[in-house]
Amino acid sequence: MPQRFGQGWENPRDELLHRWEKHLDITEHWLLREIANSIACEGRDRFERCEVFGKWRARMSMARFELTPLSERVAESMRGRLNSGNRFHHGFTVKKENGRISAGWMGQTLTAASAWC
Repeated sequence: MPQRFGQGWENPRDELLHRWEKHLDITEHWLLREIANSIACEGRDRFERCEVFGKWRARMSMARFELTPLSERVAESMRGRLNSGNRFHHGFTVKKENGRISAGWMGQTLTAASAWC
């Protein structure tokens, strides 16, 4: 029996739910991989090497890239997400400094985001 033209679109909600669940699975897998790399892997087993921002800036400058300052709106968006719902804790920090945005915990920077062109 021939397939109807609109058969795949009869329930778009199911299709969106399936795509969202797939996205969450991929995101969760990535996050778990990052955590495992940071905590459990050393030496040759570590697949991502973290660097301090000054070293990263020097490396990017040697490759002739220039730091493009991130907008304060990005920092505000991050603060809003951290302070929403049950995720609020006074120990989380988000700062915009020297063209980058730093996220930290209890005064210690954990990660920084920057844009280069």
